Amino acid sequence: MTKEEFLFRLQGASFLAMKFAENYVKNKLYTEFRYDVTLIEPENRSKEFSEIKENEAVDLIFKEGKVPTWIDISVSKVTKKETIINLLCSKDYSKKKEDLYYTEGGSKPFGIKSPNLPIGYKKGEKFKLK
Repeated sequence: MTKEEFLFRLQGASFLAMKFAENYVKNKLYTEFRYDVTLIEPENRSKEFSEIKENEAVDLIFKEGKVPTWIDISVSKVTKKETIINLLCSKDYSKKKEDLYYTEGGSKPFGIKSPNLPIGYKKGEKFKLK
């Protein structure tokens, strides 16, 4: 996968995550995105980066033609003008598209997830994000 293709997939998955989150949250969500990135590393340590720009996220995640085999993507917060997207990245990287998870819908390696549901969440009720 090229860096440009990875960027294209990130953009598409971000939009899909935002649209999916609209089913759960009361907040107005924006198509201007920032990213909270968690990189899981060997020995299950992690590195976290907060509210970084799209290109910074790509530079951080894309490594010499390799990408994480899966990336869970979800809306985590909203500001007055931006939707903050959470990216939880696998510690396993690959250059091979066939190694990537979430193949249905053409979003691999991104798996669209709901926002973190609050304690006591009742199905069908919308809630406010921070």
